[in-house]
Amino acid sequence: MTRSYTAAVDIPAPPEAVWEVLSDFSSYAAWNPFTPGLRVGELGAPVVIDVDLGWAGVRRTREVLRELTPPSRLVWALELGIDPVLRARRTQQILPTPGGSRYETEDVIAGALTPVVDALFGGALTRGFEAMAQALAVEVIRRQQLRR
Repeated sequence: MTRSYTAAVDIPAPPEAVWEVLSDFSSYAAWNPFTPGLRVGELGAPVVIDVDLGWAGVRRTREVLRELTPPSRLVWALELGIDPVLRARRTQQILPTPGGSRYETEDVIAGALTPVVDALFGGALTRGFEAMAQALAVEVIRRQQLRR
């Protein structure tokens, strides 16, 4: 079984401005309601993510940084078990648009534990990704206004 959680937002700023906020991992706690903590190393290194899952509180996960392509794409992934019983791949991309940029995020979860994850956390993941997308747009605009 596979389940996908997505969110997107149009941001009236160039992709580089969106990337600047998205890749400023140390500032996530200041603007990101879904991911109040994030530590990212080099490509192939662990990503330690604190995720606010609503009723379940903030949970820490460890994933691996798979792609870091400025100013357009960020991917990390998780595999649990030998088979693996749970796989997750979070892709975040920034696409240029005539009015600025479009931020899109997708977390694809697969494996035997997918129904359990969906039942327990599906609503929180959906709300969290949507809240993060909106907060990203607000933070990009805020930073642009500070520069003026």
